[in-house]
Order: sequence, then structure tokens, then C-alpha cells
Amino acid sequence: MADFQFTPLVRETDGVVEQVAFPRALEITVLEAHSIFPLEERAPTANRLLFFAGSIEFGVDGDVGEDSINKEVNEEAEVDEGEQRTVRLRLLSSEAGPRTVLGSASVAAPGNVYLAGNHGGIDVLPDVFGVNVANALTQQIGGDVWLLSDVVAELGSQMNRMSYQANVLTTAPVR
Repeated sequence: MADFQFTPLVRETDGVVEQVAFPRALEITVLEAHSIFPLEERAPTANRLLFFAGSIEFGVDGDVGEDSINKEVNEEAEVDEGEQRTVRLRLLSSEAGPRTVLGSASVAAPGNVYLAGNHGGIDVLPDVFGVNVANALTQQIGGDVWLLSDVVAELGSQMNRMSYQANVLTTAPVR
């Protein structure tokens, strides 16, 4: 199980094109909604259902053959060289108003992976890479809503982006 304790890689959805491509959010107001799994007796009632989706962009270092779509040249924002990272994507800021997360269902999956055939002058076979998709988690930290996922791309490989979807039940003041 993922523990979300690796070196953090923080991404924002608020207009930072280099960090998240095509972020989408949908809010549906409901009269009554409950999380059904895991089952809780007397589960609190939610009045909002939020859907988030998009593609998280990771940094590149500008090497020949790398993804030319991503424009963020930033070694610290890369997912490569076997370093395990915990992606932390802020889906919703507390500035959007007070709310409490009551339940969520999230998924993350590799969106674009660069597999090198040669690394440092040494021919290598395509490497193992991965996103811990079973353990993507949406949770409230402070007043913000975050998507967390552990990722790794082995030596010689690089992950350039990761798609995500998060569905979140919340309570929020009635407008």
C-alpha cells in the first residue's frame, strides 16, 4: 500500500499550464449523498459532488529525445532515475470556500512515458515504470483538497505526465 511519504512533487491546477494540462472540475449540488464504501454507520450527509480530471505534467531536463510538449525544464520536477516521488496535486484551494471532504474515489495512470534505449553510453532494455494507481488518494489537508499518488520511473526511463480523476463528496455552505 502506498504511504505517500516519498519526496514530494507538488503541482497546482490554478492556471499553471506547465504543471497540469487541461484541468477540469465539475460541481454538482445534491440534497443528500453518502459514502457507501467503506461503510460507516451514521455517515455524515454530503451536499456537493465534485469531479476533477486532467493530466499532471512533470518536468524535463531538456535532453535529446524528451517530450517536447512539456515546456517546464526543471530537474526537481522530473519523475525519472528511479527516484520514488509522491505527487501532491492541489485540486481545490481553501480560498474556494469552507468545505469538508466526506468521501472520495480517485485513480491515476501513466499518461506519457519515455523509455530510453541508451543511458550514459550504455544500452539498456526498456525499464519498469509505474504509478501506484490502486492507491491514489484524495484527502483534505488543511482546508485544501489534494490528490496524492506515489510514482516512480526506473533508471533510463522518464514519466512526462500522469492522468488523474478524483470524485469527491463534500459538505459546503448552501449558496
